[in-house]
Amino acid sequence: MVHRKRLRLAAVVMMAVLLAMVLASLAVAQKPPPPPAPRTPTATPTRVPLQLPTSVGAITPQPTKPPPPGGVVVVGGVVELVYPWPPPNAIVLHPATPIQLSAAGPGLRCYFIGRDGASRIGPYIDSFSILANKHSGADPVTLYSGHNPLSGKPVTIDYLPANKKIRVSTNYADRPPHDINKPYVFTVDANHSVTHEQW
Repeated sequence: MVHRKRLRLAAVVMMAVLLAMVLASLAVAQKPPPPPAPRTPTATPTRVPLQLPTSVGAITPQPTKPPPPGGVVVVGGVVELVYPWPPPNAIVLHPATPIQLSAAGPGLRCYFIGRDGASRIGPYIDSFSILANKHSGADPVTLYSGHNPLSGKPVTIDYLPANKKIRVSTNYADRPPHDINKPYVFTVDANHSVTHEQW
């Protein structure tokens, strides 16, 4: 009988030791991960706030110099977008051009240029394939007729179906006493090759 009690006691002790060993191994296996490395501070970009007129109908005079590239400018109480200059993918390489064209998606974007080098975004011209599908005759088709807002000079953009070209007709900004209403005319084909006709 005493023998049985000792045997039971030995079995209970053995079970307690085995259980302690299992719990210890589980505790080691579930060791928490090391703390994360300290973060190094990064510089935050500086943002310039957009300033608009404080009251409706406020008049701001025309800027006397070209606005900084990109952003907005208020002219005569109207907020206008100002696009980066020179425009991306510009195709007119003549540095004194009063009209610049830039590849924009499948078509072309027109930019008006002033005498002082300031620029304003102009009309969008559809791709040559769309123009060819819309206009199959031989006569020129006027796509845009207006004025360069920076020089006041007339601007006409025609599609020439017979040649599959776009023709831009305008004038340089006046530079008295010699250059007044000096024409500036060029054509552009589907490969964006520019040919100056008058300049």
